[in-house]
Amino acid sequence: MSEYQICLVIGALVAFGIGAWQARFRSAGIIYPFVALLCALIGARALSYLLHSDGSLPNSGFALDGGIALGAIGVFATSILLSSQPLPILDGMALAAPAGIAIAKFGCVISGCCYGLPTNYAWGISIEPGSHAHLAQIVNGKIDVLDAPLPLHPAQFYEIIAAVAMYIIVLLLLKKKVASGIASATFGTLFFGVRACAYFWREPDISARLSPTIVSLLLGLVSVLFLVLILWNSKTSRMIAK
Repeated sequence: MSEYQICLVIGALVAFGIGAWQARFRSAGIIYPFVALLCALIGARALSYLLHSDGSLPNSGFALDGGIALGAIGVFATSILLSSQPLPILDGMALAAPAGIAIAKFGCVISGCCYGLPTNYAWGISIEPGSHAHLAQIVNGKIDVLDAPLPLHPAQFYEIIAAVAMYIIVLLLLKKKVASGIASATFGTLFFGVRACAYFWREPDISARLSPTIVSLLLGLVSVLFLVLILWNSKTSRMIAK
């Protein structure tokens, strides 16, 4: 097992553990973190295939957007089937997701995937000659074959920092006991927003058949509409109560 795969496994276990803790806290069954994790893996794998495969050989990567989207759909559908309230459970799973993402992203750091664009900023990171990022710079005409690789935006660390920030934000919202659904909708809005902006500092994948940015924007729009709807219903409920 590679270091990248180890990080993925640890991230999945941490996400499952937090999800199980949140499910128990909400008097929900442990089936929810199972469903969330299974659907997330299927969704991430499926979206990666749809974005990159030419239809003959499956792509081996994972697209986080598909994992978060299908994970949320799976939890929502399961709660409906089991006659449970879906929004509180989704809020609990929203705390688990960024923790798992932050750990899994260290696998990208180790393997050298999801690398950033060249930068002149002081925090640009050096890369090894012959690495994937170095070869991409040559192929894209940014440097000649014999040139040293250019320093890069630490794109993987940007996403790790963003995931930690999302975890803190969701945790604070849950502690404030905001209306059910606000925490998960806020996480979705932030996550897909960050993913949509990622290619301002991340090397674009020229093999993608569809822009990942467009996918993130569409899913982010759904999250924003979901958040607005929940806030509107919450406000209406308070007005009726008065």
